[in-house]
Amino acid sequence: MCPHLIVLLCFFLQIIYSTETTNPIAKARAEGKQISDEHCKLFMNNDPVKELMEKVCSHCHEYFSDTVPNLRFECRRNCFQNKQFESCLSLFDNNHRARRHVHRRSLPQ
Repeated sequence: MCPHLIVLLCFFLQIIYSTETTNPIAKARAEGKQISDEHCKLFMNNDPVKELMEKVCSHCHEYFSDTVPNLRFECRRNCFQNKQFESCLSLFDNNHRARRHVHRRSLPQ
């Protein structure tokens, strides 16, 4: 995956996770509520970000499908606002790549 796309995704995720008062998704998450379809649609109107997040889940699923068969669904659950997506995203972290050879089939926690 292109490093520029990863930086862009991280930038957008930082915006999403940062301001609870202006971001309905972050506010709902902080209150422990499920993300509504309406909020998810607002968030997912950004096609480049949505496509990148879908690719993260898709690649993660392809990598671990033999051990976690529903990984793509779990990664996309709650409008990508979950621990599984964060774990999948960490697969594309440069620091993780150095350790990946040792634990090739263990999804990061």
